[in-house]
Amino acid sequence: MRAQIKLISLLLLVTIVAMPLFAVDAEPTINLSLYKDNGYGFGDDMGGQWTLKTDTSDDVVYVEFYIDDQLQLNDTLSPYSWQFNTNNYTLGEHTINALAYNAQGESTAATIDRKFVEYDSSKTFLLILIVSIAVVAIAVGVAVYRIKKTPK
Repeated sequence: MRAQIKLISLLLLVTIVAMPLFAVDAEPTINLSLYKDNGYGFGDDMGGQWTLKTDTSDDVVYVEFYIDDQLQLNDTLSPYSWQFNTNNYTLGEHTINALAYNAQGESTAATIDRKFVEYDSSKTFLLILIVSIAVVAIAVGVAVYRIKKTPK
């Protein structure tokens, strides 16, 4: 019995010591999400102010953000994100990349393709103003009609 306990203890000790030698280093992981701050988005079209947020594995130490292979930001503070305005770039198709790096220098990339379209917040304000005036005009018209239709 004692010999079996010694053997089991020795096997357990060897297993605990040897485990780190056989551990596989995994590459970092990254997932991207776009959030509209002040802008327009429909399908792959987007315009205005946006934030690109990441969901990364715990071993990530920094993330680089690119548009069309041009470095835009190197973020070293988790949670990693980048705020940008499509008005600062040409209209049309663009590739947005984020590369996540761990302390060993391994990296993983995530990519989103989008079409930057014109977005002007003053047009949105003008549209809201026109619709508001139309609603008020219709409400006044209905009220006047009801007043005139009411028998005296």
